[in-house]
Amino acid sequence: MKPVLLSHDSEVLLCSVPDEVAEDLEAYCLRFACDWLWHSPEAKKYHRTLRGVDGVVYDSQDFLDYLNAHVFPDRPSSLIRGLGCWCDEIPDAYAGLPRFQF
Repeated sequence: MKPVLLSHDSEVLLCSVPDEVAEDLEAYCLRFACDWLWHSPEAKKYHRTLRGVDGVVYDSQDFLDYLNAHVFPDRPSSLIRGLGCWCDEIPDAYAGLPRFQF
């Protein structure tokens, strides 16, 4: 398990994910946000229609839930803590970690 930083127009979250995810974070995040959320029957709970426009509503924790349920159920990802900052304010101690902003 390795640490990564995730955000979704909100506070940056320090999370623990399987090594494979940390090493290719962008690919896993994009697969979740651009493919699974739109095409998987299990993702229907995230679908919303607002003012006649179809979309999906999700956050970083939903990505962790997806990893745990559908990708790496034997190695659960978890939220470690919020960093209390936005993407452009990451403390130096975390600056080298893989990160993704949904």
